[in-house]
Amino acid sequence: MIKNIHKLYILIILISISNIGTCQNKSARLQIITGGNVDFIFNSFKKYDSGIVYTDYTKLKIYYIDTDGAGVHQNTNWQLDFKANSANIEGTSNNLDLRTIELTANNGAGTTANCLGKKQLSSLDVTLVDTGKEISFEQSLINITYDCGTNATYKVLNKNPDFYFVDIIFTASPQ
Repeated sequence: MIKNIHKLYILIILISISNIGTCQNKSARLQIITGGNVDFIFNSFKKYDSGIVYTDYTKLKIYYIDTDGAGVHQNTNWQLDFKANSANIEGTSNNLDLRTIELTANNGAGTTANCLGKKQLSSLDVTLVDTGKEISFEQSLINITYDCGTNATYKVLNKNPDFYFVDIIFTASPQ
């Protein structure tokens, strides 16, 4: 049995809405329904070797609408970006490459946004969803899947055991 345990803890601490545009009446909401904290605990050889996947772990509701003064819709599409709040996945005495973690967005109930597939974590904004459509807030669900150590180049096998931590920032903005 493996005695050293890798633990990776992701805390989604900041959710921001970017209202960049020229119209006057903007309404935006971004809400975490579930999965605000993600723990990856590598406590078996299989997990070290294959990595860990949490499918549809974080559920986000996103709503964005932009109208002019007369109530005419100007821009109803939105995009969802994410990034790390640091240059590495930081440990007590070690660091891991950000690309150890990959995120995938999937449409949830009622959503028909254009999800762009699996993307590696970066310290720069990475777009997960573009052309999100206007839909009621109650139906606008985006599911986020996390992969950690599944990419052959960025496995946690042979990495120093530690408690690793990274913050992920999600940003919804007009598209």
